[in-house]
Amino acid sequence: MEKPKPTVLFTINSLILLCGIATIFSGLTIMFHFHMGHPGAISSTDTFWGLHYFSWSMAHKVFVISLTLLIAYHILLHWKWYKNVLQKKLLTKNRQVLLLTIIFTIAFLTGFIPWLHQLTNVRDITRRFLLEIHDKNGIVLIVFLILHVSKRFKWFKDTYVKLKL
Repeated sequence: MEKPKPTVLFTINSLILLCGIATIFSGLTIMFHFHMGHPGAISSTDTFWGLHYFSWSMAHKVFVISLTLLIAYHILLHWKWYKNVLQKKLLTKNRQVLLLTIIFTIAFLTGFIPWLHQLTNVRDITRRFLLEIHDKNGIVLIVFLILHVSKRFKWFKDTYVKLKL
């Protein structure tokens, strides 16, 4: 795949950042406001910023789907880099990005599979177990995302200045 113009890269990366922030905020809201202290049953009347649990959950799903599609495109744009890292065994030098990719994949799977479980008659305990992994992994993912973005802050700033002119 040919490398896109800086405008496209900046737009994709900015959208990833915005969707990531929205995903993190909605996920933490669900975790801390609705899940903690509610063993098993979530109140259907409880609200946070005027939204019920189901609205927060739906917003989180929309943000996650958007984020996943953007990250899939982002990985596709950087596929040559992944290939070089794996083929040339540069794993140690690039461990942070590789770990971020693995942690995101785990967060995606442990969040997505429970959605599928809702559509089937799978025992609720399996769904809850996966969501617990998803919640804890999500905290680790936030740390890695902050590290990843902070290492690229200069790129964001420099590219913004170039595109603004």
